[in-house]
Amino acid sequence: MARRVSREMGEILVGAVALVVFSLFVVFAFTVNQHAVSGYTLYAVYRHIDGLALHADVRLAGIRIGEVDGESMAPNDDARLTMTIRKGIEIPRDSAAIIATDGLLGAKFVKIDPGGDPSVLKPGATFEYVQDSVDFERLLQRVVEDAEARRKAPAPTGKDN
Repeated sequence: MARRVSREMGEILVGAVALVVFSLFVVFAFTVNQHAVSGYTLYAVYRHIDGLALHADVRLAGIRIGEVDGESMAPNDDARLTMTIRKGIEIPRDSAAIIATDGLLGAKFVKIDPGGDPSVLKPGATFEYVQDSVDFERLLQRVVEDAEARRKAPAPTGKDN
């Protein structure tokens, strides 16, 4: 009987330790945010931002300088992004905010294409130049439709009349 009780206590102890370790991992995963950026806020307005996630990178020259903090609807039904840019990073006023993709199937991010204006965007400013997200599904649909149209078109006869 004593052996059975000690075995049950051992199993309970192992389960409790596993539960504590799992709980610590979950707390760590949700409280430690490696993407958190402190800095100043910039905005950009797009017609569509298909597939761009919250906390997506904002990059300049391929280096992460910030992140997307918010997505909302602009008054004209466009998408408005809120971005936090790291302190000390100055972006020329005529820069473009382009939604780009890491490779063909990679994650989307905001790529800053720097302009040449000596004045810089101030905190709270909105990018004047933007480029929307490329919708690969729509692009693929166009390719398929073009191929279908070519397939259905009559073949050239070879006569020059």
